[in-house]
Amino acid sequence: MRILLPSQEQQLLSVIRPREPFGARDRALITLALHTGLRSHELTALDVGHVMTWDGFPRQWVEVVGKCGHQRQVPLNAAARQAVVDLVHFNRSRGFAVAGDSPLLVTRAHRRLPTRSLRDLIQRYRELKHEMGRYLFHPELMAAVVETNLAVKNKVRQYYRSEEQRILDESNRILELESEVGSDPPLAAEISDLRQSMEQLERSQQRDNVKLGDLDLLRRQVVELAPRLAARREQRASTADLAAPGRVAQDRRPSQGEIATAQARSVSATHLQEIIEALDSTDSKDDPKAVALARDIYHLRLEPREIVAYRSLYVSHSGDSEVETFLLEAAALRLRINQEAAEIAELLDETAVTKDAPVFERARATTRAADAVVQRFSSVIDVAVQDGNFIEAQQLQLLRMRLIRDYSGLWLLVNRPAST
Repeated sequence: MRILLPSQEQQLLSVIRPREPFGARDRALITLALHTGLRSHELTALDVGHVMTWDGFPRQWVEVVGKCGHQRQVPLNAAARQAVVDLVHFNRSRGFAVAGDSPLLVTRAHRRLPTRSLRDLIQRYRELKHEMGRYLFHPELMAAVVETNLAVKNKVRQYYRSEEQRILDESNRILELESEVGSDPPLAAEISDLRQSMEQLERSQQRDNVKLGDLDLLRRQVVELAPRLAARREQRASTADLAAPGRVAQDRRPSQGEIATAQARSVSATHLQEIIEALDSTDSKDDPKAVALARDIYHLRLEPREIVAYRSLYVSHSGDSEVETFLLEAAALRLRINQEAAEIAELLDETAVTKDAPVFERARATTRAADAVVQRFSSVIDVAVQDGNFIEAQQLQLLRMRLIRDYSGLWLLVNRPAST
């Protein structure tokens, strides 16, 4: 009788699919055969009582009738006893009889499994194992295959979740443009459908059960709605201009972007100059991420996109100068916010300080400017989404969230209730 090595046993068992209707039964059956050496006709002749005690525990040995009617006792090791437990559990879960005189191996028709069928079953798994290739199941190669599969699976999951969040962010920006709908019932209905799709996706995220179909539906809704809302906004803006034909150019009301830029420039000019002078000393060929982490630049807490904005304005002279200038001035404003927050935090530790100190007044002006810049960021992000530049929109959203975080901290310090 040939004894299989543990690795060879795992190779054979690995081709059995537990999720198939009789997969769990087949795995336990093959394990029992491998660890007892019982012949096919001896296995099919087993009753539940031969391998289980009356109180439901596996026996330590089994008595079988072999060739020429000779009886022999075969010990059951731990693996064989677990296989017996699994077989009885399988029979009970499928509604098969588990009394002492009931067959241990049964067919779908609740009859004892024929010896011929058992032989065919074992042969089928042997052939399947050889068809899949012996080299694939070499222990060392199998470990490498499993490790690679896990790495790929984790990377796919990472990209998948990143795509989920990106589409949700785009959907939120679409909802921010809901005011542009006006009296357009069909468009309003589509935005309502978008909102429902977002809620469905968020519920699926909570259950960790996001389906590709739901994600694709939300993406298509965003792609269809974004340009239509943008066109709607332009139409309303044109209508507003035509409604006041006598207005002269010099009386034009400043745009939100112009107001935000002016306010940011007025409170952070010194810090903007500090950023520009620091970046002047860097190599324009270096990776923006590496520049942001450089020793002389790190204290400015710049993002790679802000390094790109500096280079567009002062090195390559490319891109939208208005947007790039806005991003640099927003970075300077964020630097001012952090410095003022640190200064106020130190002052609040002193009992004699009141909120009439000059730094509080400067901080109030800074928070007002920051509020306008945050609103301006929303418009810039919307333009990037409408242009289909979603990577740019993601980078702008990151800058916006950083500004909101720092601005909120300063606002809380300025508006902190006075201690009694």
